[in-house]
Amino acid sequence: MPGAYDLIPSQTYYDSYGSFIKTIEYAGLTKIEKDLNYQETKSFLVNENNLNSTALTQAESLRSDNFDTYDIKSTGIDLYNIVGCKSSTMTKFIKSKNTNPLQTSVITYDIPETGNGDGTVPINSSNSVGASNGNTFYTIKTKHSDMLSGEGSKQEIVNLIAGTNLNTGNNVITKAVLDANPEKCELSGWWLKWFSPVTIEITDQSGNRSGIATDGSIQNQIPGASYDLIGDHKFIFIPNDENQTYTINFKGDDAGTYTLINSQITNGQTTKTESFINLSVTSQLTGTVNLPGVASQTTLTVKETPTSESQVIYPTPDDIIAPEVIIEFDPAKKDLKFTGKDNVSTSSEITNTDKDDTITLTDKAGNITEIKLKDKNRKITMKAEIKSIKYNGKLADTSKNKMAFLWLYDKNKNLKMLSQYVASKKDYNVLAVYNGKNTTLIGKDASGKILKTEKGLKILKVTTNNGDLNWSY
Repeated sequence: MPGAYDLIPSQTYYDSYGSFIKTIEYAGLTKIEKDLNYQETKSFLVNENNLNSTALTQAESLRSDNFDTYDIKSTGIDLYNIVGCKSSTMTKFIKSKNTNPLQTSVITYDIPETGNGDGTVPINSSNSVGASNGNTFYTIKTKHSDMLSGEGSKQEIVNLIAGTNLNTGNNVITKAVLDANPEKCELSGWWLKWFSPVTIEITDQSGNRSGIATDGSIQNQIPGASYDLIGDHKFIFIPNDENQTYTINFKGDDAGTYTLINSQITNGQTTKTESFINLSVTSQLTGTVNLPGVASQTTLTVKETPTSESQVIYPTPDDIIAPEVIIEFDPAKKDLKFTGKDNVSTSSEITNTDKDDTITLTDKAGNITEIKLKDKNRKITMKAEIKSIKYNGKLADTSKNKMAFLWLYDKNKNLKMLSQYVASKKDYNVLAVYNGKNTTLIGKDASGKILKTEKGLKILKVTTNNGDLNWSY
């Protein structure tokens, strides 16, 4: 449908809110992650996924910067905006490509996190209309398809048009109320990611249901919930902001394994994550998910066959994996920055201790990763090279990889030169050199030779991976 192309995020949206598509490529031990920029996103949509290039070009012509930033109020129009919030909304997805030794590629998709919106349109998009604060309203847990007819929003529309004072209940709030009470629009609940050949059905205390209907379509009656299906992967959000209770049943569709990752979200922040990794499943398996109360944990109750005894499964044992490290140059700080990435702990739960040539990152379980640089005083010498990496005190093999950064600033404190070199164990490498205007990239990755020049500064994101080094930009 050509009109749908007009809704694809524009360059202006990307500039404001960043990448909304991430790609990951695995080739042997090499992992290349990339948050696509706007031009790469267009190529991804047209060249890799066969979208209509003409329709996309026409959409770009419509969605110019002048169009996206046009102030309708300047024409004298009394502009109002009703924004949907507190419904789980997809804001980003990941496409992973894994190439095995036989050069056969397996493509999978993931939704890394849930965002805020009306279930279809993210709140950032809805907020960009540009209505004044006094003319902006927020309708809570109203689906995108019900924005005109949902309880609260339809009464508010009549009030605005006819000057009436119909009661909108607790379903609509003003911008002033939201500014004073941000939690009124923030998500709180459980984000369940199922990587598995299982069918899941959820029912709340009022009998509302989320699951797959008999005709194969997705049925989602629970206010504020979402149920997304990509292949046999399911991504489900159910709110708990009003002390809702749920019955969550699942059954096996086929023989294999299943994984459940359950994250608890409070006011938009992930506060706890529990995982059930690679559990066996058959078409006879049935089970329930028992959500945690305060200071307790999620459990599964399963029966392997209709006649077998029930067994309780607890989350995969406590985290014993040390965090990996993301290394980037920070032009504002004129130095490298080190960020933790963990299978359980969030980045905010990882403690970073930077003592010049020794950087340690500790996750909430106490696992420690240590990076040792070859030289001291990197802020003065303006260079850094990895000497060693340790995970929980064990030295990783870094003999076949390398990371070396060198940077210079001019007398006006402008970045004059940045050299970034990374080599991995698979003989992949990249050298990115910024000369003050453009960045030239030379090297080799899983796709072949790298040789190109990009406008402006391109910063490599270097990520450790069990002692190896991956990169993206």
